[in-house]
Amino acid sequence: MKGHLSVNQPFIIDHQKVNVRVKGINRLSIPGSFKVLLKNGETVIASRAMAQPGDPAKVDECVKHPLVDFDFELPVTAIFGNRLNIEVEPVNRSVHGRVMPPKLLGNPTINIRFLLQEV
Repeated sequence: MKGHLSVNQPFIIDHQKVNVRVKGINRLSIPGSFKVLLKNGETVIASRAMAQPGDPAKVDECVKHPLVDFDFELPVTAIFGNRLNIEVEPVNRSVHGRVMPPKLLGNPTINIRFLLQEV
């Protein structure tokens, strides 16, 4: 399954699965590795983790690419009619606690799209 195909390639839409992208998390304020939780209200429906140095703002590669995206392939039923939100849990909880304050994450967005299948 893909989110995009060439216009020359015949395809069908998979109406049972979607890709949910959490886009544009500013990782520079997150101390070290972290996990992004995609939630339906209070229930975690998916998660992804990212390993990074303890102080990413001091690492050239992190500074060059401060915004990160996370993709979740899910059944439509997991998101349809539900209230989605995210939480970012740092491994190092001594600085910000269990969940990163949203104001430190920049202005991330959630994008949802159907997946395409080549025929």
